[in-house]
Amino acid sequence: MDRIREVINELRKEIYKYPNVVGVSLTPKKKIVKGKQTDIDCVRIYVTRKIPEDKLRKDEVIPKEVNGVKTDIVQIGKLRFIHVGYTSRYRPVPAGVSVSRADENARGTLGWFIIDEDLNIYAISCNHVFAKFNQGKSGDAIVQPGLLDGGDPQLDIVFTLVDFVEIREDVENKVDIAWAEPVDKAVYYVGIVEHSSPVGVEDPKLDETVWKVGATTGYTEARVIDESAEIQLEHNGKTYKFVDVAIAQGFNTFAQPGDSGAPVLNRLNMFKGILFAGNEDGKVGAFCKTSNIISEISNKMGKNVYIFTYNTYPPYKAITKTVIKPYITYTLSDVLMFLIGFFSALSAIFKR
Repeated sequence: MDRIREVINELRKEIYKYPNVVGVSLTPKKKIVKGKQTDIDCVRIYVTRKIPEDKLRKDEVIPKEVNGVKTDIVQIGKLRFIHVGYTSRYRPVPAGVSVSRADENARGTLGWFIIDEDLNIYAISCNHVFAKFNQGKSGDAIVQPGLLDGGDPQLDIVFTLVDFVEIREDVENKVDIAWAEPVDKAVYYVGIVEHSSPVGVEDPKLDETVWKVGATTGYTEARVIDESAEIQLEHNGKTYKFVDVAIAQGFNTFAQPGDSGAPVLNRLNMFKGILFAGNEDGKVGAFCKTSNIISEISNKMGKNVYIFTYNTYPPYKAITKTVIKPYITYTLSDVLMFLIGFFSALSAIFKR
């Protein structure tokens, strides 16, 4: 396996000179032959489409083997940032619904919520949704629904931008992420629209089934075909490299424009990451991994942050107390969730 990893590191330096290459797996994979996985270890290379060798020049053909290690060419289409489910107005606002900046006629998806060590709660989505691809400033207004779906920049402001992790050409980006604070505690609730919410956090695993809820396509499922990949994306004539991201292939349509920012979970409702890119036919999506989201935001904020879950820890350590029946337990985060909902409801009633 060490030899394969060495080959991967060498290939990363020159693989994009070949036509249609959009990425490479950063971990060893099993070669796929006629749609079936074999026991042959290989380096997996992602292309927009496969082209017969007789249609390519000799220097355009990707080697079938590099230093004794097989290569495997997998067609996933051209990946792109997803700019354009759940497009109505929701109050309070859950994750998985349409949002946009108040100054951009667009649609993205509210991804989920994080909490910092000082107990401040923030909403998260993609940088290119909340911060207009590095152009945002602290205090910029976020509306729900997005302007493309009829959001009113005067009446529908629900969050204001706090900050984002910059996407740069000259570095290996790991996330497309930004965070915003609610304008009022009554304006949101920590949940995913019409679906279960995260009960824990972990990074994606190869071949596991994941699901997402996005503003455009709603609930869809996919299989993780790569748990750690490097991909290249284009935006306004510039090329950006992302590393250590996950790629999922849908059983049908997985993601379409407007789904960027969608929360990705597995069937055990473990939070896996945030969707940020997809291909033309909507069957392949790329998402930022949970660990990278946490570390990148923590580094930018200069303090610890955590994905909010129904058993968030720390700062909400797993303090449990048996109540009424021995099999019914409540954690401190359960109590907090109840209090947030209770006081949000009271606030909404008194505002009427």
